Amino acid sequence: MSDYSVITSVLGVCVTAIGVLFAMLALFEYIRLRQLRQEMKNFMIQAGRQMNLTQKASHKILASYQITDNQQRLALLKEAVTIYPQVFNGYNALGYAYLSAGSTMEAIDSFKNAIHFHPDDKAGYFDLAHAFLHHGNKEFCLDYLRQAIRIDPTAKADLPGNPLFKDILTEPSYQALFK
Repeated sequence: MSDYSVITSVLGVCVTAIGVLFAMLALFEYIRLRQLRQEMKNFMIQAGRQMNLTQKASHKILASYQITDNQQRLALLKEAVTIYPQVFNGYNALGYAYLSAGSTMEAIDSFKNAIHFHPDDKAGYFDLAHAFLHHGNKEFCLDYLRQAIRIDPTAKADLPGNPLFKDILTEPSYQALFK
């Protein structure tokens, strides 16, 4: 065999090997693309279901604002957070319905759930602070106000005229929140 035929044979083997590698890579990418397509389809289905649940729960929360009977309001709000616990304002609204019914401990539990599902929302901390103040526990009230300020410094600006905390406006520990 001549040098030319050896070089040609070696080049042929190399080109074939590279071709096989490209074919394997193409097959791998094809399989991965099919998996990604299925994952995207599943994600879209799940997102659609989640959107549907969010809408159902939100409609119940909005409807509860029109109901004057507190027991009916409580039932509707409980149903809303059962449908979709993460629904925005669900546990906050439930907490206020409990406060209206005189069930402070249930309100506190609801506001704690609001914080659990929305830990970066200062409203849940304000609501929980208000419930503790309503319960007569000023120290816990102040603790949750401090937490609201810690997670969202703009909360400090919301406090001076907030009617929820009118009972402690003149207290030195409340005033210290603004320093």
